Amino acid sequence: MLGWLYALLLRSFPPDFRRQERPEAAEDFMRLWVESPGRRYRLKVAAVAFGRLPLALAHDWAGWLRDGERRRVHQIDEAPHWRSGMSDLMRSVRHAVRGLAKNPAFSLSTGFLMALGIGAVTTIFTIVDHVVLRPLPYPEPDRLVTLEQGSHSGPLVGEMERLPTFESLSAVTTGYANLVGVGQPQRLVQGEITSGFFELFGASPAAGRLLDDGDFASPDRVVISRGAWTRIWGDDPELVGRSITVDGESLVVVGVTTQAFATPRSVTGLEVDLWRPLDWSDPGYQSHERWSLEVAARLAPGR
Repeated sequence: MLGWLYALLLRSFPPDFRRQERPEAAEDFMRLWVESPGRRYRLKVAAVAFGRLPLALAHDWAGWLRDGERRRVHQIDEAPHWRSGMSDLMRSVRHAVRGLAKNPAFSLSTGFLMALGIGAVTTIFTIVDHVVLRPLPYPEPDRLVTLEQGSHSGPLVGEMERLPTFESLSAVTTGYANLVGVGQPQRLVQGEITSGFFELFGASPAAGRLLDDGDFASPDRVVISRGAWTRIWGDDPELVGRSITVDGESLVVVGVTTQAFATPRSVTGLEVDLWRPLDWSDPGYQSHERWSLEVAARLAPGR
């Protein structure tokens, strides 16, 4: 099987090589393959033989094209020196196109390598642009930090809030929730946040208002993301003030975030549809054993 594949790949070499050396090259590979003492040595033979093919292919085609140009009889252009350089450029382009058309294997390999290189460079630039060059869509992004090393417990978050290092700090935990009463039941992503989360990330309402300090005493309030508002309720302005049922609980919609507000997925992990106040009365959040909160903070001035 490998011998057949190796012989097939040798067909992509220039005509002179295929006529003179291809049969011997294929026979040499098969001889080394058969005579190799054991599977390990056979794999080594295959790795060396196949690994050298790309470089040899490029080298042989380049040499063949160069020698072919030397063999061609060029008519010497004795036109005056004032002739426009555009004519020379077009002549070079025509020569290049004819050369590529006469050597389709070389043309395909060159095109593939160029596409691969351009694609890789474009991908790398896109990542660098989004991660390094383009600023985060939040106020004073250079002062925003996330606290890593896994999730955190409620008591630990309380201790962090007292640190002078941070000007403000907020926590979030995300999970899936079931919305009923609006057509077919839907599975949405719910984010439970502590006070100051929206202020930390510069959110503003498209309708209604965002969560305020009073809402955290009554965790039956909810803010809808703009995407969910459009997708599920069709931008219905009457949604604000109405109740929706999520996981069997009746929640009052107090507002909708703007389209410009980008979910900080570095802490949420998912694109959030519903934003609710974190219920600190849940005994789990008072325990050092429940590590479920992700934390973001804004550094104090001078830190």
